[in-house]
Amino acid sequence: MRREIAEQGAAVAATLAEVRRRADQVRAAASDRRRILFVARGSSDNAAIYGRYLVETQLGVPAALAAPSVATHYRARLDLSDALVVSVSQSGRTAEIVEVQRWAGSMGAATVAISNEVGLGVVPATRLGRRYRDLLGEVNRSWVGAAEESWFVVAGRRLRLE
Repeated sequence: MRREIAEQGAAVAATLAEVRRRADQVRAAASDRRRILFVARGSSDNAAIYGRYLVETQLGVPAALAAPSVATHYRARLDLSDALVVSVSQSGRTAEIVEVQRWAGSMGAATVAISNEVGLGVVPATRLGRRYRDLLGEVNRSWVGAAEESWFVVAGRRLRLE
């Protein structure tokens, strides 16, 4: 864990450098969208809040955190045709977030999902750890299946998934 903590600064710096490098592409993707909504639960809310600040200060686009229960519990019909909905899941396990992503697309939103890829690290030493890794992979596959476009991004490099 100490090693991961020590790597955070470099990882954030690389991510911010890539975001800055691609700012024009991000603007173009969101050009016909008047607002950006972030969808997250748990610790991913912190990443979403940070994303909101980045979007508003760097892109000049209004952003907010969406309430997932508006879709999952209340099943509200909202006009999201002017929105880009960004779903964030650090674990990739939250089925609710996948459901909200699909709902947002059906309400006219352009959607983006951000999740960690868990299969690239060291093979977990325990049976339960390997099962956890496999389940996260299954959830990430379901996200890709629900998406119009899917990208694998590592170290600031991206690869479009077919």
